[in-house]
Amino acid sequence: MPETTRAPKHAAHLAKADDFASQGAYQEQPVAYTRLRKRRKKRGHGCLISFLAVLLVALAIVGACGYKLYTSAKQVHTQGTWMLTQIDPMKEALETGDSERLISISQELTQTAAWINAETHTTFWNLASFLPVFGEDIRTVQTLGGLAESLTRDALTPISESVAGLKLGDLVQDGQIDVALLQRIAIPVSGALPLIRDAAATIGALPDAHIQKVQNILDKVRDPLDEYGSLLDFADQALALLPRMLGADGQTRTYLVLALSNAELRSAGGFPGAWGTLTVTDGRFELGGFTADIMRVDGISVELHEDEGVYNFGIGSGPNSAIAMPNFNRTGEIAADYWRQWSGRHADGVVALDPVALQQLIALTGEFDAEDGTHIDGSNAAYEILHNVYVRYGNDNASHDAFFSDVADRAASVFFGNLGNADTGALVGLVKRLGEERRFQMWMADADEEALVSALGFGGEYAHDPLEPVLGIFLNDQTYSKIDWYAAVDVQVSEPQINADGTQTYTIAATLTNTITWDEAESLPGYVTGWNSGKRDVTDMITTLFFSMPQDAVLESFEVSPEASYWDGWPEGIQVVKTIAQDLAGESTVFTMRVTVPAGAEPLVVHVTPLAQEGNLTISYAGR
Repeated sequence: MPETTRAPKHAAHLAKADDFASQGAYQEQPVAYTRLRKRRKKRGHGCLISFLAVLLVALAIVGACGYKLYTSAKQVHTQGTWMLTQIDPMKEALETGDSERLISISQELTQTAAWINAETHTTFWNLASFLPVFGEDIRTVQTLGGLAESLTRDALTPISESVAGLKLGDLVQDGQIDVALLQRIAIPVSGALPLIRDAAATIGALPDAHIQKVQNILDKVRDPLDEYGSLLDFADQALALLPRMLGADGQTRTYLVLALSNAELRSAGGFPGAWGTLTVTDGRFELGGFTADIMRVDGISVELHEDEGVYNFGIGSGPNSAIAMPNFNRTGEIAADYWRQWSGRHADGVVALDPVALQQLIALTGEFDAEDGTHIDGSNAAYEILHNVYVRYGNDNASHDAFFSDVADRAASVFFGNLGNADTGALVGLVKRLGEERRFQMWMADADEEALVSALGFGGEYAHDPLEPVLGIFLNDQTYSKIDWYAAVDVQVSEPQINADGTQTYTIAATLTNTITWDEAESLPGYVTGWNSGKRDVTDMITTLFFSMPQDAVLESFEVSPEASYWDGWPEGIQVVKTIAQDLAGESTVFTMRVTVPAGAEPLVVHVTPLAQEGNLTISYAGR
C-alpha cells in the first residue's frame, strides 16, 4: 500500500468531537478538547503580546527617528535660511571689491554648506527619503545640500581666494593697472561658471515641494542663483575684455577724452571745451594733453543717419555740437570721426565727463593747483570751471580755453596717480552713480567692448526695452553762452493710470527755469550771458530741447506753456520731440505730456541732461 501521511492524533480527535458536537450528541466537551482550546487561547495571547511588544518597540524607534529627523530639519532650515541672508552682503562685497569681507563670508558659507550636506545625508534622512510623497521633498533638500557644498567649495572659495587680501592699491600702482592680475582673477571666475549653470539647471528641474518650508527655500534659491550666474557671466566677459582695453601684451590703445562744460548745455552733457588723448599700454596710462584748437577748424563734417534729421542742431557740421545728440553710442562715434579728420589719428574709444563728475572724483583722489594758481578741490571744481573762470577772465576766450585744458590735464594726472589710494567701495559707488546721471560716459569702437561699456552703465544710449520705460529730457544751449549755469529743471511724474488693456498712462510735467537775476546778469561778461541776436534782453536764456519717448510708448499729448512750436522724428525707432524755450530772468517754460507705456512695464524713469549745479535738478515720482 502506498505510504500515507498520518495526521496528528489530536487533530483526528478534534474532528470527531466537533462532528459529535454539531449533532448535539452530548452537551459537554471532552476534557482533551477543552484543554486543547485553552492551550490555543494561551498561545494566541502570547502571539498578541509579542506582536504588541514589537509594535511598541517599532513605534518607539519610529518616534525617536521622527523626533531626531524633526530636530535635524529645524537646524538645517535655520542654517539654510542664514545662508540666504548672506546673498546681498556677498554681492555687495563682489561689486565693491571688498576682498576681506568676501573671503570671510565665503569661509562661513563653505563650512555651513558642508555641515548641511553631511547632516542631510545621515541615516535618518536617508530612510526618510523612501517615504511616499514627502520622501521627494527629503531628496530635494539632500540635493540642495550637495549643491550648496559644491558651489561654495568649488566656485565661491576659489574666486574669494583669488582676490583675498587685494585692494585697489594692489591693482593700481603709480598710475598703472596690473593687467596680469586681472588675467589671474579671470581663471577661477571662468571655472565657476559651468558649476553655477549646472546647479541652476538642476534646481530648476526639481519638482515643487509638498512641504511649504522646502518650497520657500526653493523659491529663494532659484532667483539669486540665476542672478549670481548672470553676475559671474558678466564678470567673465569683463575680465576677458578689460586686459585688451588696457593694452595687454604691448598693444597700445588710444582713447579720446572730452572735458565737457555744462555751463553751455548739450544733450549728452555739455559743450566739449577740451579734447585730449589717453593712451594705455600694458595698463600704464599716458596723457597726451588737452586742446581746444579742434573747435576752431572749419571744413570738417560728419554725415548723420537719415533718421537723425530731428537733431538739426549743427551736429554734422562741426565739433562744437558733436555731442548735441543724447544717445552717446552715436555721439561718441561722431566725436571720434571729427578727431580722426582733425588729427589723422584713430580713437579706440571716447570718454566724456563733466566738471561735477571731476569734482567728485577729485574728492576721492586728491586736490591740486591750476597753472594760474586757482586751487581746485572736491568742493569747488565745478564752480571754478563752469562759472568763476568766465567772471575772472571776462570775454578772453583764449584764457578760458587755456584754463579749461590745464585743469583737465592736471585733474587726470592726479586721478590716475592717486587712484590706488582711493577707497574702493566709495570709488565704485561713485563711478556707478556718475554713469546713471550721464556725467561719465563711454563709447568703444569695438562692438564687444561697446556692449561691455553699455552693460556697465556708461553707454548713455537710448533705452530700448519697452518693459523698462525711460523718458529723456535733453537740453542744448542756443544762447551761444555760458548762461546754463543758471538753468534749473523740475520734473513731476504722476502715478500711472491703468487702462483697460493693462497699459499705463503717465502725466509728466517738466519745468525749465532761468534762475539768473537782473543784478547778476548786468555784472556778467557777454561770454556768460550770450550773443544770440534773438535775445530780448541780457537775461534771456534760449534752449533747444529734445524729448525722447520710451520704446513702444504712445505720446498721447504734448503741450508747451508759453505756447511754442514742436517737431518730431524717429531716430533708432524712438519718437523724439524737438522744441525751443526762451525765458527771461526768473521765467519758466512748462512742458506737459501724457505718455502710455506697454502693459506689464516697470515704473517709468526720467533721464535729464546733467546740469551745472546738481541742486538745480529735481525729479519727483508720485507714489514712490
